[in-house]
Amino acid sequence: MKKTITLSLASILALGFMSFGVISSTGITGKTTTGCTCHSSVANAGVTVSLTSATSTLFSVGYTPGNTYTLNLLVQETGQVKFGLDVKASSGTLAAGPNGDTQKSGTEITHTGTGNSATSSHTFDFLWTAPASGSVTFTFAGNATNGNGTDDTGDHWNKGSVVVSSATGISENSDPTINLSVFPNPVSESINISYELASNSIVSASLINMQGQAVTTFFNNEEQTAGIQDRSLTIEPSMAKGIYFVAMNVNGKIRYKKIAVQ
Repeated sequence: MKKTITLSLASILALGFMSFGVISSTGITGKTTTGCTCHSSVANAGVTVSLTSATSTLFSVGYTPGNTYTLNLLVQETGQVKFGLDVKASSGTLAAGPNGDTQKSGTEITHTGTGNSATSSHTFDFLWTAPASGSVTFTFAGNATNGNGTDDTGDHWNKGSVVVSSATGISENSDPTINLSVFPNPVSESINISYELASNSIVSASLINMQGQAVTTFFNNEEQTAGIQDRSLTIEPSMAKGIYFVAMNVNGKIRYKKIAVQ
């Protein structure tokens, strides 16, 4: 006895996508770890996957907690015609970008079926809202396909990762045993610091920027006697206005105090 099996158009299309494996318009998560192995078994060095930001200082200087940044993932391979991505951040919040080629899926960003057909490369955009503190690791995978509608050796992928830290990650209370007072604050020409040494000590003081780089050394490795110390320090007139830290090093222990130069 013959049996008749009827497939709806939706079922036929679904089977077609399962069989021929074109880049899904819904995206697939978890590929930042495994890679796009449904297309080819191993990563291909011919695929370039790089993460950048519309804010040029994000990866060189760091993020401002709570700020939202537009990030771009470039997926590139000569001759390929359709591209996909998967991005995950260890902290902060991800959201789809304005161009419509990305979407949020769970805690990750994947591609849509819009705007990711191109010649040799495509740049996806998405949004990331920074956390309150800490280093953040972005892991990502990019897929570059030949567009023949089949998962085969002509489809390639690669992975990458980028770490970004908070630009305001310096703690004012790094070593609470150093009782440091700084005034006035804000400051324009000179600043007074006061601190007490429990014993004779080796002391250094400097001014550092938000990236932790020393911009002025007030004094270095001075032998100072026990007791209360009061010093008047000069702020260079050429110093750019902004937020800095007075860094006080006493016998290898460091205390920071935030100041505003105006």
